[in-house]
Amino acid sequence: MRTTMPLNPTPSSAPKPASRHVLIAALLLFSCAGARASCYQELKRALPDGGVVVFGEYHGTQEAPRFFGECVREFAARGERPAVFLEMSTSERARLAGFMASRIDEKALLEGAHWGSEDGRSSQAMLALLRALREDTAAGRVRSVTPFDMPYDTPDSVSDSMRDKIMASNLLAAIPAKGYSLVFTGNTHARLQQGMPWNTAFTPFAMQVRDKVSKLVSLDLRYLAGSAWSCTPKCGPDSMDDALDGVTRRDTPAVALGVDDPAYSGTFFVGKLSASPPARLAQVR
Repeated sequence: MRTTMPLNPTPSSAPKPASRHVLIAALLLFSCAGARASCYQELKRALPDGGVVVFGEYHGTQEAPRFFGECVREFAARGERPAVFLEMSTSERARLAGFMASRIDEKALLEGAHWGSEDGRSSQAMLALLRALREDTAAGRVRSVTPFDMPYDTPDSVSDSMRDKIMASNLLAAIPAKGYSLVFTGNTHARLQQGMPWNTAFTPFAMQVRDKVSKLVSLDLRYLAGSAWSCTPKCGPDSMDDALDGVTRRDTPAVALGVDDPAYSGTFFVGKLSASPPARLAQVR
């Protein structure tokens, strides 16, 4: 723990109000460590002097955004002050910045076009992540929270590779020269190998970023069954039980490097999945 206290503090040695954020962050770190292996320690070994960490998720779960948020807080509690990047359109930049700075409230945030879809990036779990990131940003533990997906006025004719090229360009223009950049995006974008069954020429976002940034780790989501909110084509909870072939089972949520799939640097395991509905549905009810 970075902050120490005497067993019987005197008035002069008791923690001052300004230090409470540090104590809370440290307590959160140790409470999270009891529930899962340390994300920070594993990634710190891989990138001891900073770099880019890409978390490739499956949209629409409660567990993936929660794991990412806890990992951000681990980095923050260690004094790393990470920069955070989310798969949201850059068209939402001003609205997101306003929410992070508490200039607009949650209702105004959810009026943005981003929250009108149901593909999982607009889930209640993602909104909960933004709430936590706002607290960390206000306390100075997180450097910034930035969207990096292509703007809404991009033509529909843009190819998958071009979209990922735009995403990579946006990220590269915004990542700090030093420290850690933690990126949350779909796991197809997070791949480090070219090609997919539906497009052998597809060049993923993370692969394009790695060509410009030497210090990069990309992680693929691993889980145990459950459900995710998706539109296939009807929107709602969708079983994930048929996607368990070859999954590495673990006792607790954790980051593991150098395993399973050569298209990634490693994996992050979150346990059983549970679907997270769109955030706007909670407003309607």
